[in-house]
Amino acid sequence: MIKLSLHSRSLELDLERKLLVLRDGDQRIDLPRTEVAQMMTFLLAHPTFFEDCSVEASVRPITIVPRFADLLETGTLKPGMSELMLGIQAVSCEPLLISWQDFRSGGVGGRGRSGKTNTLFFLSVQAILSGAEVWVADPHYNKVSSLTALLRPLAQHVRLAGTLDETAQMIEDVSSEISRRKAKPGPSHPLVVIFDEWNGILEDFDGEEERRTNGESYSKRVAATLLQVEREMGGYEMYSLLGVSDWSDKAIGGASLRRLIHSVLCHRMTVDYSKYILESKQWCRQTAGLHTGHLIYKDNEGSYTQLIVPFISAEDAATIARLLAEHRE
Repeated sequence: MIKLSLHSRSLELDLERKLLVLRDGDQRIDLPRTEVAQMMTFLLAHPTFFEDCSVEASVRPITIVPRFADLLETGTLKPGMSELMLGIQAVSCEPLLISWQDFRSGGVGGRGRSGKTNTLFFLSVQAILSGAEVWVADPHYNKVSSLTALLRPLAQHVRLAGTLDETAQMIEDVSSEISRRKAKPGPSHPLVVIFDEWNGILEDFDGEEERRTNGESYSKRVAATLLQVEREMGGYEMYSLLGVSDWSDKAIGGASLRRLIHSVLCHRMTVDYSKYILESKQWCRQTAGLHTGHLIYKDNEGSYTQLIVPFISAEDAATIARLLAEHRE
């Protein structure tokens, strides 16, 4: 127990039970850490509260980033949710919430170990919680730290494609779904199509010579299908999300595909790569020094925000599976 005396009151930090205890005489108020995190987020969003405070100038509040589990525990993220949380704003410490219609097609960029896979997981499970149909292609499906491994407890709620054949079939089904939705009047059920390691998927298809037809690589057909999703399928409740390491024209499948990405989430990467997708030189220069889990978000209007993705754990998908089962009951 850690205690801080405040005149006739005191604050006690109960590390074992994860409580902040406020004592005033015989009165005691227990605050769980989720509520404390919310209080800190609120206070940090209003720095004028600390003006003319006697606290030393060198002691400054720090950004409180919740765990994904905390967001589930407090009901901030829950089954049936309609909004999409992109992360916590680094300046205001407020969550950034948008609609899937505003997000539409997204690209999550970053070099290895910059937090890209966690961000894809964070967005994927929110799509699942919203009730959308979710398809995920992941060429690194057999890695322990892959997106597929994180999503495996939710296998009954998401379509997972790992092999080249499974990914090819998923692309064909995306094309068929485009035709079906365009031919059918009325609203459609939301579908979110996600490709982790998009550059690698295109390279793998190009490496399969038997898939080449009429001198055109199969990867170009794949890119053309995603181009159609980005260009016209938002109005049919069909969205795409690409995990990208290299934004250059050839690596991503063409300049047109890159230019039609509505929402950009750029983790740590060199300026040579981020310059393709972030028009602002000022923001491009910042990407090389981003900490893991931090990113630069550019929306479709060209506005920039620095975000931090909540902490992810391997148990989060299992928690979501339980919440979804309870929600169905």
